[in-house]
Amino acid sequence: QYKKLDQTIRNFWTVFYRLPEEKKKMFLDSQIENPDEVYPIANTCSRILFLPRYSSKRILKKRLLCAIEHNESFGLC
Repeated sequence: QYKKLDQTIRNFWTVFYRLPEEKKKMFLDSQIENPDEVYPIANTCSRILFLPRYSSKRILKKRLLCAIEHNESFGLC
């Protein structure tokens, strides 16, 4: 888990601030997808579940089951 002043975080912001505005927008747009279109992601190494804010329980169930059924593990952390 990162802390606020970790070197990797500071490096990220240094690089990000120097990007052209178009690249910043592309990055941010890619991070703000329609939650109903993305799948939950479990990072077992850090015990974190990235769970989008789905618009309904039906969509949550559909995405969760698909992620479970199509999960492929490479055994790497």
